[in-house]
Amino acid sequence: MIDEQNNSARRMILQKMMQKGEISRAALSAITGLSRSTVTEVVQSLLDAGILHERPGAYEEQRRGRPAIRLALCASYGYFVGVGLSEVRSTMLVSDLRGRTLAECDLPPVTTPEEVVAQVGRAIKPLTRAAKIASGSILGLGLAIPGIVDHGSGLCRFSAAFGWRDVPIVDLLRRRLGLPVFASNDADAVAVGQRLFGAARTMENFASILLGRTIGCSHYIGGRLYRGHAGSAGEIGHMTLDPHGAPCRCGKRGCLDTVAGGLAIREKAQAAGCAVEQMSELERLAADGHRTAADLLRAAGEGLGLAIAALVQINNPETVLLADLEGFGNGLFYAATRQTIENNILPRLLPSTQIVFQPVEYGFLACGAASVAAQAFLMEGNGK
Repeated sequence: MIDEQNNSARRMILQKMMQKGEISRAALSAITGLSRSTVTEVVQSLLDAGILHERPGAYEEQRRGRPAIRLALCASYGYFVGVGLSEVRSTMLVSDLRGRTLAECDLPPVTTPEEVVAQVGRAIKPLTRAAKIASGSILGLGLAIPGIVDHGSGLCRFSAAFGWRDVPIVDLLRRRLGLPVFASNDADAVAVGQRLFGAARTMENFASILLGRTIGCSHYIGGRLYRGHAGSAGEIGHMTLDPHGAPCRCGKRGCLDTVAGGLAIREKAQAAGCAVEQMSELERLAADGHRTAADLLRAAGEGLGLAIAALVQINNPETVLLADLEGFGNGLFYAATRQTIENNILPRLLPSTQIVFQPVEYGFLACGAASVAAQAFLMEGNGK
């Protein structure tokens, strides 16, 4: 019981450290509700371990006397490798204990588990050299996979992108690397990264949506990632919008992926004579008055907006964060999505729900993957 209380206090303190950057013991006690003696005990154990360090402080607000000693995470305590797998571009990076990227590289195209293990194994030493860190200082590796991943067992249950079924990818990488390895669905990894080091550090309830070739989604509820009963919560891309619509590679028809996924939009554009490779090109055509381009983007945005409106009605998140890998830009697609959300949620939810679009690169997936390993080490006590 005492150990669990100490672990809970440790998690609370580390979470606030990541949110605030630097903070005093007194402020930690005030915002966590923990007693000063508990804060002192836990902080001292983290200082002794080298995870935290003390920094000369400034005067606290509305406080006189000596400057408070502030605490901060020791960025160089250890490092995490993140691998973001994608059909388009797979990336790998090293980040420090504060989530800052030190070095990054692209991986050659991979499809089989054996290729993933081989490419990661070959890339890790050059990557650590580029980051100017010792390979022995790596605390863990996170892997973000497009598909259904059993986070607890490390099995990739299914990935349509790579044709994987029940692949023990974590065990394969652990045996090759000799490191703690943690795998996650790519959308879940992005949400973890947002919570630990990104735009959602101070949010307890938010939804994170990944706009790519297909659409992924994850939910934080009460400050915790909600994975669902079988680990498949957030499959918004397979929400049925039209039972008689286009076939989806999941086997159903009319899924959101077939309406608003980047792959589906490009295929429809090319079939209609719009020879575009990038969403930015389609947006430019729409802005120039091209009716087909405008119709495609508007229909995709409306489909996504309806799905998000349903999500907002069900979970009532503070914010919906949309990570845009496709490069739509602030054009018709964004406008149609936002307008449809506003038209289809309860009026009382409008002022309390933020909709935030974030243009991101594929390295964002690797950042999320590294955050999964960081969370396992900091919050769950897993790792070396």
